[in-house]
Amino acid sequence: MNLSFVLILVFIFVVAGISSYVVKKGVSPGILELVIILAGFTFALPFLGIVDSSIIAEMEPLFLMAFAWIGILVGLQLNWKILKRFSPFFYLFTVSEYFVSSFFVIAGLLLLRRWNSIPELSMFTILTIGIVSSVSSPFYIFSASGREKIYDYVKFAGSMDGVLGILLFQILFLLKMPITIYSSGNFTLSQYTLFVFSISLLVGLLFYWSTSLRLKRHEYTLLAIGFALVTGGSAGINLFSPAFTGLMVGLILANLSSRNFILNNVFSAGERPVFFLFLFVAGMVLNFSGDFLHPFLSSLVVVVFRLGGKLLTSGIFLRIAGFRKNLLDVSSLLLPEGGIALILAANYLLFFPDRNSYFLFSMIVMTYVLNQLLAIYLNRGIRVRI
Repeated sequence: MNLSFVLILVFIFVVAGISSYVVKKGVSPGILELVIILAGFTFALPFLGIVDSSIIAEMEPLFLMAFAWIGILVGLQLNWKILKRFSPFFYLFTVSEYFVSSFFVIAGLLLLRRWNSIPELSMFTILTIGIVSSVSSPFYIFSASGREKIYDYVKFAGSMDGVLGILLFQILFLLKMPITIYSSGNFTLSQYTLFVFSISLLVGLLFYWSTSLRLKRHEYTLLAIGFALVTGGSAGINLFSPAFTGLMVGLILANLSSRNFILNNVFSAGERPVFFLFLFVAGMVLNFSGDFLHPFLSSLVVVVFRLGGKLLTSGIFLRIAGFRKNLLDVSSLLLPEGGIALILAANYLLFFPDRNSYFLFSMIVMTYVLNQLLAIYLNRGIRVRI
């Protein structure tokens, strides 16, 4: 562990404490997130000589745990007793707005590749960008002041499309693996898929058994940290997405454990520091990519086409549901990009550290920033509460 690693950890904890204070004072979290990304970018400026790209590999255990932590938190939302209360229309709306947005983004990038040859925009990279960038952030959605039923649809979509992003990202992992695993002859695709689910099930059941013990609140926190490390580590060693493994573990806990509410509170409490870590690292990685023009050009295309997909789909479905007023205002709440997009992009960069992955990550960071700025402008009358 070198001095740069220690400095980053200290900075993250300091920022987490300061951010909790300033958010309570009414500062928009969107603005705060942009400041943290800028701080990370400044921290890694080459002439300062504090960090270089090797820091990504050195922080791998922390990243794996963080990926799993977010995955478990998302999985804990999937309690069947709660989900079955929603009508099929909610699920159709969520799936449609996510996939239409992904299709629009993919189409936009294919047009960009045809117009301007960008070597990093391979078909696989374009598919990954489409899947990752279409996730929405629930922050602005849940801050909506109205309690009308129209908001229920976007709240549900904003909460659930992250699940779709994680699931499809794991499918892309399975397609990417032939280069590194299937070619060795140790696994076929079906065997490797079964192996992924088996590891996830095993860790989830072990976590479930541990929660059956009578524990105090701080002991649940230690247990959560331990199993996030185990979940992330088992996924990292076997080269599958820790976010997906965490999702499966959270799903098991949400539906089997009688203490899922306590666990949800524990993992929710750690969400902000984990997310700030990725915002800071996101800013740093922008310095390591070495190319700003092509990622920025691609991010502009993604923002425009993603906006079109989100507004078009949500507008149509809300009209079908019988609503006629405030459609644009409500639909625009889906525009902020979810933090899961950064998590998944960082996951891809960590496992496949090549030129394309640095391009993808830089582009997702720029897309995130542009969508945040767009959301701050469109929702400037809304005070976000966390």
